Amino acid sequence: PQIEEGPLLELAKSCRHLKEIDLSGCIHVTDTVINTLANTCYSIRKLILFNCHKVSDQSLFDIAHNCPELTELNIGGCDRISDDG
Repeated sequence: PQIEEGPLLELAKSCRHLKEIDLSGCIHVTDTVINTLANTCYSIRKLILFNCHKVSDQSLFDIAHNCPELTELNIGGCDRISDDG
């Protein structure tokens, strides 16, 4: 089963000390979800977004500016991310 955007936003807001999350193939992961995650989970180290088709360059901007501890990022199959991202 897929988790909806609302619960994903709540997860991001309530799990401030999250270190790793794998959202591979989750069709409800959007730039809004990633923005919330990046702005609340500062200590995240591993973020897997493989085949999250609603994620765009904006998400990469948010991650780059707000996740200083990040050491692993998988954006394979995220077709809305361009070479500029």
